[in-house]
Amino acid sequence: MDRNSETWSIEQQCPQCGGPVILADTDRILSCSYCRVRLFISTRDYFKYILPPADQSPEELIFTPYWRFKGIIFSSSVVKTEHRITDSTISASEHSLFPISLGVRPQAVRLKFLSPELKHHFFLPERPFREVLPDMEKRRNHAESLSLKQQGSILNTGQEAPLHRAFIGETTNLIYLPLSIDGDRFYDTVSKSLLCKIPGDMSLRFVKMKDWGVKFIPTLCPDCGWDMTGETDSLVLLCRNCDSAWKASYHGLEKVRYSVIHTKDAGALYLP
Repeated sequence: MDRNSETWSIEQQCPQCGGPVILADTDRILSCSYCRVRLFISTRDYFKYILPPADQSPEELIFTPYWRFKGIIFSSSVVKTEHRITDSTISASEHSLFPISLGVRPQAVRLKFLSPELKHHFFLPERPFREVLPDMEKRRNHAESLSLKQQGSILNTGQEAPLHRAFIGETTNLIYLPLSIDGDRFYDTVSKSLLCKIPGDMSLRFVKMKDWGVKFIPTLCPDCGWDMTGETDSLVLLCRNCDSAWKASYHGLEKVRYSVIHTKDAGALYLP
């Protein structure tokens, strides 16, 4: 499986003027260089992306899901606790014939947000994230034990089962890989290559998407209408006019209560 500290690039059209905008996967504010609009990017649960097909696609595509987990894994045994930073993707499909990981492709191509424009295509259901985490850890342990030949580590060898494992996630996303069917074969439409032969007894089950993509919320203060400030990766925006703070939810902006520890140091930097 892949491991990296790279940010992913997201290609998105400005909802106001249609101009192209390139976002980092950590960005929560869309800032358009054409019409100068700033919009909060909001989702109901976690962000969902697709790997775009390389060129003209068939009329009907099948999207198979992958979980991406970026964070820290803690494992505890009787004698010690270890931690590891991880950034990996793993198949969330119930079918084992698809690639176990997306590899470096999320860094090599620009992703797109899942959108209602794809509603005429077919989506395979995803297994819950908690179900794929043990698979992710097992494969990672095996790969690292082979490559690093480490011994005595409850994280890397898998020889000693941890008493407790905890995952502190910075990012959890779903990424969909578009496939096409030609005869009795699956084709990867990103790499334009044969993926695998379809087993004769294979039955595909599809789901209807309920939450499409993201919502874009104007970064205007709901109380006074002033332009709020914040970096592109800010989770909370500040209104300098009425001294209020706001965070994005799927249904709009919600006010955040805050307090400030005062200091006499005029050059103090306040950290949230």
